[in-house]
Amino acid sequence: MTYYLDSHAHIISEEFEADLDQLLERARLADVNRIMIMCTTEAEIDKAFSLVDSDPFRFACAYGIHPEDANDWENRWDRFCEIIRDPRIACVGEIGLDYYWVKDNKPVQRELFIRQIEEARAVHKPILVHSRDAIQDTYDIMKAHLIPGVMHCYSGS
Repeated sequence: MTYYLDSHAHIISEEFEADLDQLLERARLADVNRIMIMCTTEAEIDKAFSLVDSDPFRFACAYGIHPEDANDWENRWDRFCEIIRDPRIACVGEIGLDYYWVKDNKPVQRELFIRQIEEARAVHKPILVHSRDAIQDTYDIMKAHLIPGVMHCYSGS
């Protein structure tokens, strides 16, 4: 039997709310039997957990503070730490650096990325890394903080 795993699906986003059931059926018909649900806001977590609870084989969940939200990370930190400790969170992500959209807060993004890596290590979970136009900084941080994970939105060679 052939089946596929979607390792990065933002299916809880608003744009899929109206037809989520149809989306999931299309995935099933295309032999996408496992889906990693990506959550980047607290509002997405309960919906994602509901899917994980309904079918823990088919669904897994990842949560992280996206680099585009780095300027507000301190207000979200305690809740982030609480969420990633939930056993329904399989990975910490999508985390990392994005210098394409936001260029004026690189030190803040780097600090947030490192802090999330450290928290992921503390809860023994891999990371899902977003790296856009920031490959050298991403590489340097990942080399200094070795942890298993997957790269996403990778703009390097």
